[in-house]
Amino acid sequence: AHEIDKLIRLAKKRKKRPVVLEVMYTENSNDTTYVKNLNEQLQSITEANNTKFIKVNHELSNAGKLLPQYSSDGLHLNNAGYSALFEEIRAQTLQFISTELEQCRG
Repeated sequence: AHEIDKLIRLAKKRKKRPVVLEVMYTENSNDTTYVKNLNEQLQSITEANNTKFIKVNHELSNAGKLLPQYSSDGLHLNNAGYSALFEEIRAQTLQFISTELEQCRG
């Protein structure tokens, strides 16, 4: 989380607007607490830096575990997982991107 904070600050110094993607859960329930805490830290960092934070776990997981239909090994996404991930990112960034493009055109 500390390194992400540094990257966000560096990007902002360079007049870039980074977007941070939530860390996804795995099939291993032992990882749940770690991933949850890391995402809370990342969300706090993005809020403090006025940066977009994209949440995807509500779509790809249940009860802190990656849904089996989105992975063949419980860790890496399969085609269905990447498709769901893409659609969630698209849904959450479309308005943000449209606003940015409109400002560029203006």
